[in-house]
Amino acid sequence: MNGAVLDAATVRRAAQGRWQSILPSLSIDVPNNPRKHAPCPTCGGKDRFRFDDRDGNGGWYCNQCDPHAGDGFALVMKAQRLPFREALSIVAGILGLDPTSQTRIQRPLPSPPVRVDRRALAFRYELAALDLRLRAERTIEAGKSVQVDALNDCQLDRAMNAVARAHDDMERAEIFEQVADGLMAKHHTNARGAR
Repeated sequence: MNGAVLDAATVRRAAQGRWQSILPSLSIDVPNNPRKHAPCPTCGGKDRFRFDDRDGNGGWYCNQCDPHAGDGFALVMKAQRLPFREALSIVAGILGLDPTSQTRIQRPLPSPPVRVDRRALAFRYELAALDLRLRAERTIEAGKSVQVDALNDCQLDRAMNAVARAHDDMERAEIFEQVADGLMAKHHTNARGAR
């Protein structure tokens, strides 16, 4: 890149909302759904990694990695084992940025996605949480009437698995409600700022 120094802020702005296109071009596979767990592109593992791309900055989280989270540049650095300046240069190249002029020169990526209606998305998370809670409560209530000593080993295993899934659903419902609350708070903040 001609030895010129890249402006990190310019590259960050150009990468905003485009990480779903940038990362695959570096052979870094990320899920396209923020709720989907996937193998971590840096440490492996079956389902410890999530890519939420919060605010379009390439945000991710891994239960195993240290640090556990970061933005798109941190993921490129970690997955490719690069220092920041090299990761910045690679991302700038993918975006078609010329380090001397800081303008686009070729291969423009698709436009950033249209902003999501946070209020509608929060409503969907609330509905999903309600569905999980109701299903879990029905399972737990049904489990109270089961006579454990009358079950064979296979039936007992199924009953225990159903109760365990119900408790997992309750935890997921709580996470969904937290996400919904965060989305609504962000919606209200943006609505106040737009006035």
